[in-house]
Order: sequence, then C-alpha cells, then structure tokens
Amino acid sequence: MGVPSAGRFAPCFAAVSIALLPFFQSALAEQIDVHYAGGSDYDNPATWSPQIVPNNGNGGNTYRVTIEASGMAHGPTSESDVSVDALTLEGTGALRVTNHLFRSAATTNNSTVLPSVYAQPSSATSK
Repeated sequence: MGVPSAGRFAPCFAAVSIALLPFFQSALAEQIDVHYAGGSDYDNPATWSPQIVPNNGNGGNTYRVTIEASGMAHGPTSESDVSVDALTLEGTGALRVTNHLFRSAATTNNSTVLPSVYAQPSSATSK
C-alpha cells in the first residue's frame, strides 16, 4: 500500500481553507479608537487620528469615534453611509450627516448645545 498523493487531497484542503477564512479574518480585526483631528470631510483620512476613515468593516476593523472640537470647527460632515460601534461628542463637537445614514451602536453626547451660527434669521423689512 503506497502513500496517497497530495494532489488527491488538494480539493479537500482548499474547501477547508475557504470555510475557515472568515474566522481568521475576524481574528485579525481590531476595534480602533479614532479621534477627530480637524477638517470638514468625514470621508477624508486626514480628518482623523489615526488617519483612517472610521466606518465598520473598513480594513476589517470596527471603530469607536470621538469628536471633540473647539472654536468654529465643530466637526465633520458625513456624505456617505457610515456604521460605527460608538460615537462620543465632547465639548462643541458635532457631526453633520447629509442624505445618508449614520449608525452607532452606542452614542454619548457630552456636547454643549450652542446657538446656531449657520441659520441666521432674515432681517427683511417691507415698506
């Protein structure tokens, strides 16, 4: 009785490898804390520290986002569908979402409510 050739078992090994691939990928995934670094575009890596766009699944990872801002820059604007594990707003931090969904499994709002500086009442008078 001879030793079986490796070629005979290759399809079996390939099938097992493919079946186990999701387990290995999830083992490599990390949960990353990302902080707002300034800028207005949520989808720009330079807006974040570390420089990666926080959206679950991006790079196989999940994200916890903190937006803490001061001065006139209150936070980024998201113009795409986003999902994160956690969103925390600190200080005057804010997030604007335009025509898309933003999903957060947990949201903490420690921001101060500020008067709107974007929508000024009109001062039109009639004569």
